Amino acid sequence: RISASMRLNAGDDVFAKVKTLITEMITKLQKEAAAEADAKAYCDEETSKNNAKKAELIEDTDKLKAKIDQSTAKSANLKSEVAALQKDLAELASLQSEMDKMRADENAAYLVVKADLEKGVAGVGAALKVLREYYGSASFVQQPAPPTTHSASGDAGGSIISMLEVAESDFSKNLAQANMEEEDAQSTYDTQTQEDRKSTRLN
Repeated sequence: RISASMRLNAGDDVFAKVKTLITEMITKLQKEAAAEADAKAYCDEETSKNNAKKAELIEDTDKLKAKIDQSTAKSANLKSEVAALQKDLAELASLQSEMDKMRADENAAYLVVKADLEKGVAGVGAALKVLREYYGSASFVQQPAPPTTHSASGDAGGSIISMLEVAESDFSKNLAQANMEEEDAQSTYDTQTQEDRKSTRLN
């Protein structure tokens, strides 16, 4: 533009025209520089904001990752505890099953022994009743008049009655002992079963 102005305005004040063009160019460049400066300032401000937001998001992300790691570790620990409790419960159930079988076997044996002892007590009692009636004494002292078809010995009768009384006493003691042992075994079983059920509920 300066070259063209100098050719077209050869007779005029060429330098004034050139000066004007240069001034206009400088003004334009200054405006563009100001615009670029404003744009750069805006970009710098936005970049700063974005960097701050990015740093904030990274911090939040790190916190979330830390929480996730903690939750993962806690979940793994809980799974391990659950597995251990399930194993304990399975062992407890197996033990309870064995205890139930043992208690059932003990009770069945007790019922057999009890029936035998009760029969023994009843049998000995019946025999004593017959002998006491026969010899006419509550324990053995007198000898009744001998019947015409039978001869009874007072001493022999007394010995038999004494032996049967001892046997009756032994049967009675054994029966009482068996009853006591059964009650103790059942009480122990009931207590242990209640404790196991309580432990299961707590777990």
